[in-house]
Amino acid sequence: MSKLQGKILIVDDDKDVLVTAKMFLKQNFSEIIIEDNPEEIPNYLKKYNIEVIILDMNFKPGVTNGNEGLFWLKEILKIDPNMCVLMNTAYGDIEIAVEAMKIGASEFIVKPWQGEKLLATVTAIYKLSKSRKKILKLQHTKNLLDQEINKEYTQIISKSKS
Repeated sequence: MSKLQGKILIVDDDKDVLVTAKMFLKQNFSEIIIEDNPEEIPNYLKKYNIEVIILDMNFKPGVTNGNEGLFWLKEILKIDPNMCVLMNTAYGDIEIAVEAMKIGASEFIVKPWQGEKLLATVTAIYKLSKSRKKILKLQHTKNLLDQEINKEYTQIISKSKS
């Protein structure tokens, strides 16, 4: 199977999670970017064409309420409302998962994850991302065509023998 062409950004404060996820996912995706500082997310979104972000819910030691992840999810969606974000946490519960989905997360996965489940989830979200981008491109093309069709022409310039 050939690798899927797309960039996956993994943001987690646990370096072991970053390395493990990168090693596992790089077998199936063309580029995996890892980052332990969520404040760098806006820079990655400006610099790269990211397909999927795997975002941890907690970044400070001892914090397990998920508010940091929800904050960064909101920031990501302010920059790119169509970004596909997979929320990732070791402290998952139904309430935080529902809140993340209401805000706009594409999916929620609890650590420690099974490799096959992680791959299946990231692959599904990757396909969703590609579909969203294709729809946006088609909508943009349609809008341009609509503008051209509805344009009023004030003069017709031509040349004829008569």
